Amino acid sequence: MVVQYDFSGYSLCAIGIALCFGFEFPDNFRHPYAARGFSDFWRRWHISLSAWLRDYLYVPLGGNRSGAWFTQRNLLLTMLIGGLWHGASWMFVLWGGLHGLYLVIERALRKTLDGRWTPRRNGYADALLTLGTFLVVALTWIPFRAPDWPALSRIVSGLLRWDFPMQLEAMTALVSLIAIAATVQWHFALRDSSLETELGRWGTVTQTMIVAICLIMIFLCSGGDERAFIYFQF
Repeated sequence: MVVQYDFSGYSLCAIGIALCFGFEFPDNFRHPYAARGFSDFWRRWHISLSAWLRDYLYVPLGGNRSGAWFTQRNLLLTMLIGGLWHGASWMFVLWGGLHGLYLVIERALRKTLDGRWTPRRNGYADALLTLGTFLVVALTWIPFRAPDWPALSRIVSGLLRWDFPMQLEAMTALVSLIAIAATVQWHFALRDSSLETELGRWGTVTQTMIVAICLIMIFLCSGGDERAFIYFQF
């Protein structure tokens, strides 16, 4: 979740600054935590990278033109290389490999179901698929952020414990849960729209108030110190 706010935040800053100079850049994030499955997630998450992986790795490898086995191989190779793009670490390889495996499984399930299950036409199925995708993607961020195998093992074993001690204060944990729920709900509400479209429906006064609130919150929450963005390391 932190990666989402970090990376999508300064992607929006870059898009906004470019607009001030007359350049229009495409969105780099389109509400990924409301994705309907993992292929939909990669159409919404870090779009510049996922499009590059598709155009310069997946398609040249053969894409889905050479049968089911080669398609699965191409998906796995593309995501493994996408993991390595973030750095020479087994954690990134594991993260990319897991996403490749998710895409392979999803593709096989869709082929088996053959259109018999359409979440877009079933609200409960849509919500279940969205929630399931979010939970799996969120858990897969653990190897992405873990520095090494021992750290990954400690985090996973801690999640599986029934009697794990509370590491956060009650108020901090509550705020974190509210932030997660609000983010998922925000993405769910806007996934088939855009922020520009929604803001365009409100009047000038409301838009000005929102901008003012955002500027005040940036001033209050920045802390005044120099902290590098998470994604600057890649």
